[in-house]
Amino acid sequence: MEEPVKITISAVLSALENGFTRNAGDKNYLGEGKSIGEMYNLNKTQVALLFKNEKLKGKKTKVAQTPAFIIVDEEDSLQIDLEDSIEEVTETANIITNELVEEEASPDWLAE
Repeated sequence: MEEPVKITISAVLSALENGFTRNAGDKNYLGEGKSIGEMYNLNKTQVALLFKNEKLKGKKTKVAQTPAFIIVDEEDSLQIDLEDSIEEVTETANIITNELVEEEASPDWLAE
């Protein structure tokens, strides 16, 4: 006769926190070896008995939700674009101003 498997409450709760389901094939099942039943080699009836324990009753798998969207704050985006544009305009204005100052410092008509 096989020795009974020792299962701790904390191990089962930890497995649920890490996304393990009760049985293979349950909703949100993550794949081979990612269920409590597979972890302890239990059938569905044994898993059901396990979860009748007072400390495990009603406990569910924690599902990591990944959002299907990315939130973009237009005001921040516009602010960054505006700052970049101002910087580009300022650089261009400085270049033009420096060229004009150089031309005025040595006008062509004086060279004649």
